[in-house]
Amino acid sequence: MFAIALMMITVEKKPADIKMNAQFVITLNWTGVDDIDTWLRSPTGDIVYFRRLAAPMMHLDRDDLGDDGDVLHLASGEVIRYEYNQEITTIRGFIPGEWVLNIHMYKRKQSAPAEVMVTMQRLNPVAETVFIRKYKIKRNWREITVARFTMDAEGNITNQDDLYEKLIRDSKNVGKKIDTHKNDNQRNWDVSDEHIDVPGVP
Repeated sequence: MFAIALMMITVEKKPADIKMNAQFVITLNWTGVDDIDTWLRSPTGDIVYFRRLAAPMMHLDRDDLGDDGDVLHLASGEVIRYEYNQEITTIRGFIPGEWVLNIHMYKRKQSAPAEVMVTMQRLNPVAETVFIRKYKIKRNWREITVARFTMDAEGNITNQDDLYEKLIRDSKNVGKKIDTHKNDNQRNWDVSDEHIDVPGVP
């Protein structure tokens, strides 16, 4: 009787809802043992970062702490080191308005500059690179605006620039919605840090 009941069950087929998938992926990679963070603010004023991994239409997969947790001591005495640092942030839908993407040197642990690469890719309807940015960061607590860009209701990206927009606030306000019209109108790096142009890439 039970077998017959199973045979009578029909599975309703529905088209995949691609709106639930990621539309954009932002990847932060860096060398060395430093702790560097991704900060992303949407046009609504919501921010995702290491203390707030999810907000409407945005998600940060994990907070990579540099070398913390990257060393494994086996019972045999062998030591395995994982030296690849990466944070991935996804944008799941289209929110029209200005977005701001920053990176932040949370903790310097080495004397050599951290070599950093930030990429943003659009996944639908076909994969394409929106931008690639490379930096060498030397200063502790350095906050850099990687990109400010405008998104329309269809997900088209326009008006890219890197004018400095501070996202890190005091402990009371960090991660909360803020006034999206305030900015310092400055370049986002100085002589102590190096921005590296990527030929042929926006």
